[in-house]
Amino acid sequence: MQAGQNKAAASWTRDASSDWSMAGKTVLFTGASRGMGRFAAIELARLGAEILIVGHHQERGDAAAAVIRGTGGSARFLRADMGDAAEVCAVAAAVLAQGGPVHVLIHSAGGIAPADARTREGVDRGFAQNFLGAFLLTRLLEECLLASLLLAEASCSALVVAADAGSDHRRVSAPQDEQSDAPLARGPVAACGIAGALMLAAYFATPAFASPLARVVYGVHPATAQVVAAGSRYHELLYAGSWLQATGALLAVVFFISLADMSSGTRSLAAKITQLGSAVLLAVVLAEVAFTYTWASSAVNGQVASSRASFDVMSAVIRVFPIVPAPAIYLSVGLLLLGTATLPRPFAQLALGLGLAFAIAGLAGALLPAAAAATAVLSGLQVVWIIAAAVALLRSPAAPASAQPARRKATKSSSPR
Repeated sequence: MQAGQNKAAASWTRDASSDWSMAGKTVLFTGASRGMGRFAAIELARLGAEILIVGHHQERGDAAAAVIRGTGGSARFLRADMGDAAEVCAVAAAVLAQGGPVHVLIHSAGGIAPADARTREGVDRGFAQNFLGAFLLTRLLEECLLASLLLAEASCSALVVAADAGSDHRRVSAPQDEQSDAPLARGPVAACGIAGALMLAAYFATPAFASPLARVVYGVHPATAQVVAAGSRYHELLYAGSWLQATGALLAVVFFISLADMSSGTRSLAAKITQLGSAVLLAVVLAEVAFTYTWASSAVNGQVASSRASFDVMSAVIRVFPIVPAPAIYLSVGLLLLGTATLPRPFAQLALGLGLAFAIAGLAGALLPAAAAATAVLSGLQVVWIIAAAVALLRSPAAPASAQPARRKATKSSSPR
């Protein structure tokens, strides 16, 4: 079986080694003395990594290290029981004492302990060896991992991976990790912005395909007969428009949140306001969609009172958009963009302008129903802003590290605790 694993490893590595390299990287690997952990350790060693194997079985650990060295790799075995806090602390101290960097920490140690087994501290043995030990070792080596990352190339990143032992997968990111702001990541984000904006534009244009529907939707206090007739006659158009609205809003929210993340991470106050505004936006949109469906379906079924009530509620929900979610999103996104190079500065200024205009339109619409037309105009302008911002995002280079000080602080605080 061991020979088969080694043969498979050699075959797989021939295809991967030309593209990947771990040369000069140190990998601390718990549970790598047998099974899939051993196989993965062999592969990493073939790619040039130095492997530090951590396990509780001395003979198996020495044998695994010998196999890795036999393939031309570098490996050492450090004995520690991951279910014993004292031994975990000891192995962490030994790693730190060597003074070298640790670029990758992989947790693969684990197993099923007897139901009544306890550690010296009285903790369930299975929980200790599968979770607490991994957490403790990660916490003790946290500064070492971050320091190793600072000394590494900008394209490299330190990893803390929990495999067999648990389900927590974490990345200890660089102070300015460009992965989420790389050109490859910008493509899907920009696509969400463009597709969402186009869907919203199609939704806003839906009433234009039927003037009686437009008079009802954009009119002030239309008669019940008009409301029911429009809902019944154009119910399919209303259904299609609702789908475009819901899907377009979701894609636009992805675009807004991604812009916030690219600009300062997710921990700044403005980013949190962006997330909150996006959540409110989706709630408002879903409410509007639900009552639009009810308006149309009730009209088709001849339920006049239900159709009229649903239309009135839908009209009221529409007025909420410029009051809360639109100003919250555009003002916070504008503030985030002002301090970064994610997009050219005019986009930040225009976003702030849209946010203020939406806030004014929301207040005016609450006092004067006829002022709702201003919201429709601003909704069209926001579509143009989203499309232009998405195109600019695709064409602009990734922001330099010095341009995003807020994200540096946020990323460091996201390391495992």
